Amino acid sequence: MSVVTAARYNTLQTKVSNVLGTGSSDKGYGVTVTSGQVAAGDVVTASHLALVHADINKCILHQTASATSAIVSLSAGDIIEETNATTKKGWAQYEAEGTAAETNRLNAAAGNFATATEATETRSSAWGGSTDTINTTYTVTFSSADAKRQYFNAGGEIRMVLSVSGGSGTKYTSWSTLFGDAGTIKYGRTATTSTGNGDETTIGNVDMTGSAQQVFQHDVGGGGVYAENDFFVTCRDSSSTVLEFIVTCFDEDAGDQTGTGAAVDEDVSGSTILTVTSYYPNNASAVQHSRPVFAVTDNFN
Repeated sequence: MSVVTAARYNTLQTKVSNVLGTGSSDKGYGVTVTSGQVAAGDVVTASHLALVHADINKCILHQTASATSAIVSLSAGDIIEETNATTKKGWAQYEAEGTAAETNRLNAAAGNFATATEATETRSSAWGGSTDTINTTYTVTFSSADAKRQYFNAGGEIRMVLSVSGGSGTKYTSWSTLFGDAGTIKYGRTATTSTGNGDETTIGNVDMTGSAQQVFQHDVGGGGVYAENDFFVTCRDSSSTVLEFIVTCFDEDAGDQTGTGAAVDEDVSGSTILTVTSYYPNNASAVQHSRPVFAVTDNFN
């Protein structure tokens, strides 16, 4: 039998609590921790370790989509051994799995997440008949600075999709292709990426400075008549709890000579649409977050 000291138990419990609970910096999912510290001289019991097992399991389940298989919860009457790879109730197995939860704290299994449409911003009028820029702005507000940090620590993202609909013509088709080629833009903890093409950045929530930073950009490129056109996304933390995103569509095409007469620059017809979604942890058995609050402050002007 292994004698588990309060100091040794508390070291493990602290490690797990920092990952699952409030934490700080890149630690902390913001989930209620069921285990607690024990005082020097107290006996570490099976019930203490059962609570630690539950907390470790939440971390591992969030990170891998599977419950921990490296340790087994103890019951009253079980003997706590220094190590036992067969019963998986050894103290060494518990410490190793606690370390694994800490090491992999920024991993998150997709199956533990849900998505929700938070805002749809639409410009119904045509634009871009000459060099033209339209912007749309929205904010994302968290309940606290810790909640904002924990949302992204746990793998949460703010996602954006641009599209056009109901229009016609070659410029409309060019913008439709440009937006579709970018796919879904995903703003996360340390980067802004997309499921398609575009200029991704290593700028995410931890990189905010209080000033607007361009986090994504995509242009038509090539040598076509609309090669000048592009769109980009900027973000800033207007406070410790609020992110502000600005999506800018820049139609720099001033018209092209297509034969005789003056150059022609047509409109982008139909509707220009931005759809914003939250991608948030939503497994009640592991990590579950409330969604932040989204608000449109400027709708494609």
